[in-house]
Amino acid sequence: MLPNAGPSCVWSGFSLIETLGRILQRLRSTGDFELDYEVIPGNSGIQVLMTAHKVALCNVGRSILTATGRSLAGDFPNNADTIVFMQPAVPAPDTVGGHNDVHWTLYAGMPDDMLLSGRLLEIVGGLEQVRKEALDGKGWIVEAMLTQKGAHGS
Repeated sequence: MLPNAGPSCVWSGFSLIETLGRILQRLRSTGDFELDYEVIPGNSGIQVLMTAHKVALCNVGRSILTATGRSLAGDFPNNADTIVFMQPAVPAPDTVGGHNDVHWTLYAGMPDDMLLSGRLLEIVGGLEQVRKEALDGKGWIVEAMLTQKGAHGS
């Protein structure tokens, strides 16, 4: 945002991902300009992902980890039963067991949302192609991916 630039809209799972909130707070405290923002309640990208794919986020008493696709390497972490990957959501194929079933969405809840499911190793190439085309077309993407321990491979 630029000073005097007028209102802007940012799509974010504000309550689930702290990055945007921290950026806004930092700008507000250090900027030589006025910054006001409003958080509009609604469904997060994660909620839309789960609903669209008709899967539960977790089982009662089980742990959830949110991460970026780049932040994890290797096998499924011991401290999580479910992983929701956010921007960028597509992990390396050997991450969390490439044989795991994944559920992925691009532009969740928007008119042009896209959904893909399958084993990560089998669909990762298609996901990367869809992401590239979407980024080339719009210049931005909003995505999320879910995988759960025990879902074909972990």
